[in-house]
Amino acid sequence: MCSSDLDIRLDSEAAVRFVRHLCERMVTDNGHSLSHAFAGYVPKTMFVFLPLVAGILALLYRRPKRFYVEHLVLVLHNHAAAFAAMTITRVLHVVAIAAGAVGLGSLQGGIDWLHNSLELVLLGYVPWYTYQSLRRFYGLSSSATWVRLIPLGMAYFLFLCITFGATFLLTAWLT
Repeated sequence: MCSSDLDIRLDSEAAVRFVRHLCERMVTDNGHSLSHAFAGYVPKTMFVFLPLVAGILALLYRRPKRFYVEHLVLVLHNHAAAFAAMTITRVLHVVAIAAGAVGLGSLQGGIDWLHNSLELVLLGYVPWYTYQSLRRFYGLSSSATWVRLIPLGMAYFLFLCITFGATFLLTAWLT
């Protein structure tokens, strides 16, 4: 397959050819074409992923009775807030690179520190924001929200792994 220490046993000869071809393509350009194609498919993946998460919300919050689209709007809102926060850190990262490129090394260090600090803050902000939005939107107590937030987080992670894994396989197959 890709290297001699990688031991993958595939029964199907077609699967072996697929993996071999994928490895050869990744070695040719260090995975850049696959990475670029994958990044192009991620927004399309969200059209599958977000409705799945909204479905879990609909199951976890059956009372009071709400329409599915209300759960979907909440999921879209939470993702928009998270992506807005991540955009700010990404812009800071690009500004730091630009500062280094034009010879402003001392400014680059400060911006890098701010960028890294904001990324660390995001690790706490996104779950906190999600918790607060669920609590306010559904009007439940803190403990009732936590009881639902834990399985929601687990389902979110599971669906994220499944959809991104399927996206990777689709990307590898189509590119």
